[in-house]
Amino acid sequence: MVSGADVTATDRSGRPPAAVSADQVGDWLTQWLRSAEQDWHTRNDSDGLEQGWYGTGYTAWGMQTTLQYLAATGAVAVHSPDQATRRWATRRALAALRYVVATHACGFAAAEDGRRWGRSWISVLGLERAGWVLDELGPQLEPRYRAGLADLLIDEADWQADHHERGGVPGICGGRWEKDGLNRPESNLWCGAHLWRTAQRYPDHPHATKWQEVAVHFLLNAVSVPSDADSTAVVDGVPVAQAHRGANFFESYALDHHGYLNVGYMVICASNAALALLDLRAQGRPVPEALLWHQRDLWQRIRRLIGPDGRLLRIGGDARVRYAYCQEYLLPALLLAERELGDAGAGELADRYLHLVGHERAETSDGLLYGRRLQTLGSHQPYYRARLETDRACALGFWWHHTVIGSAAGHRSAGAAAATSRPEVVLTSTAAARRDEETDAWSDREHGFAYVRGTRRTASVSWRAATRTQLLAFPTERPDMAEWAHNLCPVLRFEGDGRASSTTESPHPQRRVAGYTLDTFAGGFVSAARVEEGVALSVAEGWRGTGPVADTWIVVAALPDDATVVGLHVSRARDLRPPLLSAHGLNLLIPNDVHNDHRRSIVPLAENALCVDDVLDVVADAPLGVTSHPVTDRSGLRSIAVEQICAGARRGRYWVGAGEPILTSAWVVRVRDDADPVPRLSSESSQGGYRVEVSTPAGRWRLQLDPDGAAGSIWGEQVGEVTLSALSTTIEGKHR
Repeated sequence: MVSGADVTATDRSGRPPAAVSADQVGDWLTQWLRSAEQDWHTRNDSDGLEQGWYGTGYTAWGMQTTLQYLAATGAVAVHSPDQATRRWATRRALAALRYVVATHACGFAAAEDGRRWGRSWISVLGLERAGWVLDELGPQLEPRYRAGLADLLIDEADWQADHHERGGVPGICGGRWEKDGLNRPESNLWCGAHLWRTAQRYPDHPHATKWQEVAVHFLLNAVSVPSDADSTAVVDGVPVAQAHRGANFFESYALDHHGYLNVGYMVICASNAALALLDLRAQGRPVPEALLWHQRDLWQRIRRLIGPDGRLLRIGGDARVRYAYCQEYLLPALLLAERELGDAGAGELADRYLHLVGHERAETSDGLLYGRRLQTLGSHQPYYRARLETDRACALGFWWHHTVIGSAAGHRSAGAAAATSRPEVVLTSTAAARRDEETDAWSDREHGFAYVRGTRRTASVSWRAATRTQLLAFPTERPDMAEWAHNLCPVLRFEGDGRASSTTESPHPQRRVAGYTLDTFAGGFVSAARVEEGVALSVAEGWRGTGPVADTWIVVAALPDDATVVGLHVSRARDLRPPLLSAHGLNLLIPNDVHNDHRRSIVPLAENALCVDDVLDVVADAPLGVTSHPVTDRSGLRSIAVEQICAGARRGRYWVGAGEPILTSAWVVRVRDDADPVPRLSSESSQGGYRVEVSTPAGRWRLQLDPDGAAGSIWGEQVGEVTLSALSTTIEGKHR
């Protein structure tokens, strides 16, 4: 029997919901601001003027939280239709601004942790997110604080121009790989934006020209790629090749930030450009060309990673809370895409995501933007939840502000009108239009990923993911079915491997991708990898491992039928008995929470075959089981409930001998068509090798793996259309 979710699929009529209005978002923020009183604190200065902060009032991220609170509160203060609400929000905003000014390194008071903030690579981030509010409400400050705000902004500009460093490395730097410590696209962007903005705020300052010059160099080294080193372009009067200090992105625009393929920080880089550019446009101030350097190319990649409901598709995973932080800052990026890059469908995507936000906040009546989802996290880390709340509030405030003033200005600036006149950048998001487009594909062999998105199926593989290995396979129109933690990969747990961040993940340090190979073809890909498992075990009472205790081989193919993904997992012990606690293959994760109304249907079709929500068939060569994982205090930063579908799960302490198999698992995940039969799957092993054969309406396929020969291959006979033959691969590093 299959256990798990006894729920039904969400009814989806396909009709777009009514648009979310600016007034609605303003109402959400007003309610949020009142609920935020529980984390709002004040003190008086020597003149009896109120200073206030949201959250801890500490330096570092405590100050960023207060600045994001300021950004959201400022939107209510300026745009609320109710005069009393505007007055109240203005008092809160000015109190927060006084606190920010007073506790800066050039201010006159300590923050609540006894320290001062500022003069770091990240200190201007909050100032950028609250940028238009500083300019709008700063003049309402008392003379001492008004002068202090100017001193703060100038001091930060001088520090970034003359003393900037990050991680002990001074100056403007760039590097593709996180491990080298030089990958800094987002901070280069926000530091450059702050320098440029400060020069526009204080054009008569003797350092203004220098700030602008250094700003251009920071911005050209934000979304930077290897070919910039040989570029003949001249931007803002600066030769790009001469300014180049290193590529932060791969030529494919892949980003190895925080040590994995980080779609979220690709968005952060777009959002910070949006924050500065849209504010500058609205204020009638000049915009540097460098602020948009490669932003159009970056957006082309981001765009295909946004689901039809506005959700980011994190093909490299996410080490933080799901559908938070980076997801929130997609809103400013969508405004940039619509108004500057000519993306005709960006507004629709923003509206779809606002519906998700509205749905979630409506779960409770307390006004908090994350509803129930972060209640457990908030009970253990209340100020971290406060930070997350301000991320969402800040992004909503920026969207509200620029929607209101954009509507008043007729939606388009002169720059935006010029951008939208270029037909080659006009993109659409409607399902009808997408059916007429060719399949989207994106890959980078060096970074180790491939992504393919058709009208029916989306699939990806990443060998440098947040959980080291990660696959995705789901219906393109159903991004609510995509969860990334170690998805579609075997999961082995050992005694001494440390606690995982959640019940559906494995401890990150205990696995290492030793090598991989990747081939792409029209409409699909085939890839294989070897993973070293249990690389640094430490068992109580003194036993420590000296290296990996097992190897896992993974072969996966996205077939060119826009429907099917087939995989094979093999795990084998090395030269000792590994201290296993559990093991399973497949590991298909399906979110089941507020974003899909807590409704899923997972029903058996046949032996070792299930169907999810009547749209996704799952077939394996071993018994399938479904386990529900609600959000608990053990959920870590996953923060969403999931249904976990496992194949051949084995739990509880058990042993295998040296060199013996731990698990083998063959599986098929296929986006269903009502006319299609359930895929047929067979598997066999012989002479140390493994083979999987799959029959689908599109043809017959064979996936092979020879661990000892370190090779994987796929062969397929596409009926009446395409023949794939001998797409073979070699995995770097044999079993030792």
